[in-house]
Order: sequence, then structure tokens, then C-alpha cells
Amino acid sequence: GVPITSDGIDGLVAMPGFADIETILDATSAGAHAGHDAVCRAHGKGIIDLLCAEGWAVAGVARSESTLAGITGAGALALRADVTDQASVRAALDEAAAAHGGVDLVVNAASAYGGDRSGPFGGGPIAEAGPDAYESWAAAPARSAFTFLSASGAFLVAQGRPATVVQVTGGSSRR
Repeated sequence: GVPITSDGIDGLVAMPGFADIETILDATSAGAHAGHDAVCRAHGKGIIDLLCAEGWAVAGVARSESTLAGITGAGALALRADVTDQASVRAALDEAAAAHGGVDLVVNAASAYGGDRSGPFGGGPIAEAGPDAYESWAAAPARSAFTFLSASGAFLVAQGRPATVVQVTGGSSRR
């Protein structure tokens, strides 16, 4: 069976066998995910941490200096890129391939929401959401995933060898 908990991230960490967990899929809101990610990374459970521990040559993409520093600290090649821009994704993949001799696995776990995520519909009751809330809550993440996946697909076809692409989605994909 698969162990589960209804006690949140603290319940997960307290579970017998937590040390043996290799992969955690956190399907929560962006705000909750930030806290969960910090807890998981402290226990070496982030995607980059796990791939590095398995001996993969890893490159990570981010826009912020703090995230780029974390990528480097985890032992991966840190690349500045924007997953909402096809040319930026392609350039990062080209750089990763040049550094590591090709790309075998591409994972998109970025959540590119628009707006500031502080108001209704992504931050409050849907009944209080304005007409512009749909764009930042639903369209922006889908557009980001499409941009990332189409750029990755074009790169991998041109690379001419088998590879795997993984798109990580959040809890909103099931609501």
C-alpha cells in the first residue's frame, strides 16, 4: 500500500518510514507549496536533490538569485531562464545539453501564475473574484506549461535521441 497522512507536512515528516520516501508530489496551492518545499528540501527531498543523489548530471532553471543559489548549493548547474518564454527555455536546454552531453529528462515543476495571488480566486472565495481573475489563475499556468512543453519537445526532437518529459501539476488540475 501507499502510506498517506491527513496531518499535512508535519504529519508526513513524522510518519514511520519518512526517511525511505524518495519522491514527494506536493499538490497544494502555490503559497502552501513554498512552505512544504522548504521542509522537503531540508530533508533532501527536492527534485534536484533527489536526481543529484542518484548520480544524474542536473541543471536547474530559475529567475531569482536565491533560487539559482539553491540550485548551485544542491550540486546542479544553475541556469537563468523564464519558463513562460520559449526562446528562454530552448536556450537553457541548449546550455544544459552542452554542459552535460545531452538531455535525458526534462521536468517542469514551475507554477507561473499571473498577478499577485493575493485576492479572490487563487486567494479567496470564487464568489468574490473579479473578471480578470481567470487569466492569472487558470490561463497563465496553462500558457506556461504549453510554452515549456512545446519548447522542450522541439529541443528533444532536434536532439534526436530518446528522452522523457514530465509536467508536474498542482492541486488545481484536479479541482
